Amino acid sequence: MRYHEEKARQNHKMGNNCSNSLYKAFQEDTQLDGIIPAPRSEAGKCGAVITAEKILRERGKEELIEEFEEAFKKEFEFLTCIELMTSSRRCNDYIGFSANFIDEALENEE
Repeated sequence: MRYHEEKARQNHKMGNNCSNSLYKAFQEDTQLDGIIPAPRSEAGKCGAVITAEKILRERGKEELIEEFEEAFKKEFEFLTCIELMTSSRRCNDYIGFSANFIDEALENEE
């Protein structure tokens, strides 16, 4: 398990929502603007999805947002909370997947 995935999953286990969990995992060592998106604030999307897209955008990787959404849907079928809640998977899985995708994107810029 990668550092940011582990940190994001732990943040969630400590009671943070999906958005906060993911954002805080990257905040200390990645330049982010400090404004954490509210879960479901964009057409009902999962907080992990919205936040991953924000981090990619802020790190100049907006061209990967569509690829991220496709990969997320391939793994979990949906992007919205209401649909994801009907799944047998858990929010911690969505957070971990998103953290790994971001890590891979940022590794490729080095």
